[in-house]
Amino acid sequence: MISLAYDWDDAPERNIRRMPVRGFRATAYNTGFVEYGGLTGCVFDLNASRRPYRGALGAVIDPVRNLSLLEVINRVDRSCQTALDQSRRLQRTPSLPRILLAFPPDRPPAYEDTPALRRLTALEMGCSEQRLGSTVRNCWTWYCADVWQSQQIPPDDPRNGTGALLVNADVCMQPAGVLKVYEDFSALLGVPTTNPARGVAPFQLPQSGCRNLGQVSDRYEPGLCPADLGRVDRRIAAGDAGGAWQCGAPVHGRGTPGRITKPHEPLNSWRQVLPKLRSRLSPFLAECSTDEDLLRETAHLDKPLVASGACRVQVIERRSDLGSDEWRYSPEDLGRRIEVNFDAELQRSGKAKERPLALAVS
Repeated sequence: MISLAYDWDDAPERNIRRMPVRGFRATAYNTGFVEYGGLTGCVFDLNASRRPYRGALGAVIDPVRNLSLLEVINRVDRSCQTALDQSRRLQRTPSLPRILLAFPPDRPPAYEDTPALRRLTALEMGCSEQRLGSTVRNCWTWYCADVWQSQQIPPDDPRNGTGALLVNADVCMQPAGVLKVYEDFSALLGVPTTNPARGVAPFQLPQSGCRNLGQVSDRYEPGLCPADLGRVDRRIAAGDAGGAWQCGAPVHGRGTPGRITKPHEPLNSWRQVLPKLRSRLSPFLAECSTDEDLLRETAHLDKPLVASGACRVQVIERRSDLGSDEWRYSPEDLGRRIEVNFDAELQRSGKAKERPLALAVS
């Protein structure tokens, strides 16, 4: 996790602006508590206000070694400037990744009624915690039990590749039996941008090639995307005259034979022009967009493209009223079992109070 701030030099008489850029890794404890920038400090501490140059040392950025970091800093700086130009209300606390506790599948944690579970239950039901507590005890107990189950990811779930039972650390207060702690960034990914399909024409199979598509289905059928399926469905009807077409999985999902009713209409394929679609994106978004992202949005030209692999930039309001604690967020501030200190200094060696478990990305 990377943070960019706008500050002044420590010496007021110098009147020099600074842009501290710090990187943080989570420190996880076997109790399920996680901290960023705690006793271990930050991973790196650089100053983006100073001009980068090749071979730079100390707080100056070397563009040769850290070109991707420069791109991230420019993107974050543009996002901050855009937020200020729009005069929108900024959020006071950051959105952080979900913390998941891994348990053995044969020894799941027991259900427990915690304040965090009640708060989450009231949020999903769209009511206050006081109203939730005023209901019949058996009713809100059933609601909380359902939410407790929804906060678990079983080992056979397609989203779970760990082989363990994953439980949201915010609602589970049982440290016994925890095998590992994971960060889940899935809710923080996805950056919208201009849909490149608006300026690119799909590949079209000429009319002469539509008379017998069964001969070229191996070549063109894999190129079909959801935008093409509607056109194909309108042109195929079993029993009508026309060239034979063996409908494959991209059309119906089960190889149903059919016939073309309008062979004069060309067959479009967006997969053949994927390089053109990707070339219309910035290098960063092109790297963070999958083929499925590009093909999915060709069916919705009026909607933006969402790069599923890009992290969203969060612009946080500076809490100047808190003085030296303006960049510190306690578990009470976040409403979670996480503590963040974006003002932590770089420390080469730091010992945590408790032995942290291995941390990975889910």
